[in-house]
Order: sequence, then structure tokens, then C-alpha cells
Amino acid sequence: MKRRVGISPVLVEMVFVLLFFALSATVVVQLLFAAVSMSRKSRDQSAALAAATVAMETLLADPAALAKGDAHIQSGDYTVDARIASIEQGGGVYYSVDCKAMKDEEMILSLQGGRFVGPEVTP
Repeated sequence: MKRRVGISPVLVEMVFVLLFFALSATVVVQLLFAAVSMSRKSRDQSAALAAATVAMETLLADPAALAKGDAHIQSGDYTVDARIASIEQGGGVYYSVDCKAMKDEEMILSLQGGRFVGPEVTP
């Protein structure tokens, strides 16, 4: 009697199921990694925005600080570089402030603002 040598259909099906689950697991791990990366970037941007906003408001609130020129402010893990430009007009001075929030020498965001200082408060 001859015995037929072959591959069991159940074994083939199990191999396909294992390959499908391995592929699915790879996709899920990549999605989770992308979500964690996006979350970290969003957290960095929010913290950098808060640091730049505080620096901008502090500078714009004090005409004497604006008159001194560019500023370099450290806020936690973030460094805020503020470039201040002034234009004399209408009897006062308009100060334009460009704040760049950086972390580890990488710019996270840029924030612009300005203030007009009339002649009664010009330092």
C-alpha cells in the first residue's frame, strides 16, 4: 500500500493565520509609535508656545525692556530668542518683537507681536 505524502491543509491554514497576525502586530506597533511621536511633538509645541507667550508678554509690558533691544530668555527646557525692531512713527515708537522658542538648538515655533509706545511713556 502506498501512502500519499502531502501537506496537511490545516497546517497551511495555520501558517497563513500566523503570518496575518504577525503583519497585523507590525502595523499596530507602527501606529502606536506614530501616536507617541505625535503626542511628544504636540507637548513640545504647547510648552514652547507657553514659554514664548510669557516672554513676549513680559517684553511688551515693559517699554524699558523693549528699548534695550534683543533678549535671550531661558524658560525651563526652552530658550526664547527675542528680536526687537523699533520704528519711530506718529510721535512714538512701534516695537516689533519676533520670539523664537527653541529646545536643544531646534526651533519649535516662532511668535510675532508688537506694541506702540506713545511719547508719554517712551523711556
